[in-house]
Amino acid sequence: MHSRSFAIAVATSFALVGSDVALARDSWAMPTEAAVEARVALRPTRAGKGASGVARVTSTKNKANQDVLTFEITTRGVAPGKHALNAHENGGDFDFTSCDDDARCVGRSYNPSSRPHHGPLALKKFGASACHFVGDGCVLNRHIGDLGNIVVGEGETSTWTFTDAYTTLKPGAENSLVGRSLVIRAGEDDFETEQDDGNAGPIILYGAIEVK
Repeated sequence: MHSRSFAIAVATSFALVGSDVALARDSWAMPTEAAVEARVALRPTRAGKGASGVARVTSTKNKANQDVLTFEITTRGVAPGKHALNAHENGGDFDFTSCDDDARCVGRSYNPSSRPHHGPLALKKFGASACHFVGDGCVLNRHIGDLGNIVVGEGETSTWTFTDAYTTLKPGAENSLVGRSLVIRAGEDDFETEQDDGNAGPIILYGAIEVK
């Protein structure tokens, strides 16, 4: 990794499993080619009755030619405060019309490497190498689907934007969100509890992540 600011940012973040969302890092989001975009129509569950939302997920390249995803989540009718945001296993071509009122059809939080549930910036050191970034003495120590908390503001409509450098929209990649679903829960992710995305309560909104 050639960007000094990138190395410093991630070295600082690797012990911070309690961050709400992956921090926006301007030096990461320098596009070098046309952006790829996914749209998510968020539908309510029984627990989220009366709520709705949309999400836009945009993939750009940083200076090191790595994918960085920018999430823009807009909700309507959701209570103010922090709400867990996760990517779950089932989406894409999955038939959500067969989903029950609790959205169990989305499956579990997407976790192909069987990592523990943590905050979006959680890294783990291995071997004798220093831990600066994933692939340089570090592995990502979270579910791929662990995206942190969004913060819903006061008012009927609220928008929250953040970036994540550990996921992609590249089909077939282990860390790809294509073919998954985006899930918002009623409460805050505690970044420790495996059940309900950090003991965050029932799903209130969900939808398929589809590249346009």
